[in-house]
Amino acid sequence: MEEEVIIGGHVRERQVSEAISLLPMNKTLLAQKLTNDPPASPEIVKGLKTLKEVFEHYKPKVEVEFEDKEGKQVNEDLNFSSVGDFGSKGVLKQSTFLRTMQSEKDELFRFMKILKSNKVLQKVLNNPEEKQAYIEQLKQILEQVKNA
Repeated sequence: MEEEVIIGGHVRERQVSEAISLLPMNKTLLAQKLTNDPPASPEIVKGLKTLKEVFEHYKPKVEVEFEDKEGKQVNEDLNFSSVGDFGSKGVLKQSTFLRTMQSEKDELFRFMKILKSNKVLQKVLNNPEEKQAYIEQLKQILEQVKNA
């Protein structure tokens, strides 16, 4: 069987096992160590026929360190049991910290959309005095929510 080596993996004619898609030209490949374990000497592992078997054998995982808004370190372990775990949805599913950040981002985008489409609010924000009164009102509401 003829084999051609290209970015994205090996492509064989009439490939029977799981397909590996080519890396699209508008994508970037990021490669890094997927475990905190020290590198072992190379070993030949026979009998692994599917990606699932490879993931089950090697059990790749990595400890990641995030920094929150206050500069505090947040550590989490990410485990990879399929190719889908490397995508944004797979990583978000595992990371409480990233899900929280995603929720905050979504909330800010919703608020930004409201600001752009609300003419009355835009008028208030364009007037410095009304803007300051609005900010003060928001601070009072925030304080009430914190105390509740």
